Amino acid sequence: MSKKKHIKRYSRRVPLFDVGRVEFHKDRDQMRAGMDMVSGLDDSDKDLSHSAGCCVYGAWDGTDFVWFVGVFDGKVGTIGLECFHATVRILSQVGVPIQKDAANETAAYLLGWLVETFHEVSQENKK
Repeated sequence: MSKKKHIKRYSRRVPLFDVGRVEFHKDRDQMRAGMDMVSGLDDSDKDLSHSAGCCVYGAWDGTDFVWFVGVFDGKVGTIGLECFHATVRILSQVGVPIQKDAANETAAYLLGWLVETFHEVSQENKK
């Protein structure tokens, strides 16, 4: 009998809005395993083999919406890119538009929080 692999789940509640949580992953297998634990995703969402990173969103685990943010190449640019996707999708979920020629403080704050949190999770993951 094979031993079941432990799934590391680094999850944080979305600030400002009570809409769910974000899971942060640096490992493709761990992210797939986390995605297997929620509904609303099809197999095409789980094909991470050629991705430097990805943002899969809106999955329902019975309690919360879950946005998955994965960065697999460790690059700062990829962290920013995937956190931007998550920002846009979370704000869309709660009905906050991103406006042309505006400060978009809510979006800026959320993006900053996502990047900072991914960095913190990356440090926790090294321990």
